Amino acid sequence: MIYSPEAYKRFVKAYREVLLDLEFTEDHMVAEGEKVYVRWKARASLKGGKQGEIIGTD
Repeated sequence: MIYSPEAYKRFVKAYREVLLDLEFTEDHMVAEGEKVYVRWKARASLKGGKQGEIIGTD
């Protein structure tokens, strides 16, 4: 899905309001020509104090 710049800003703002200390780290990156693969990890605390971690690729 492609977001307009304004829609993406609203998306990020909504996540930042729930995930108080959201932090992304890059685990692995491979680039070939104009293509890039990234494996990342995101950690955050929720308002209730629970912590979580998500791993993804782009």
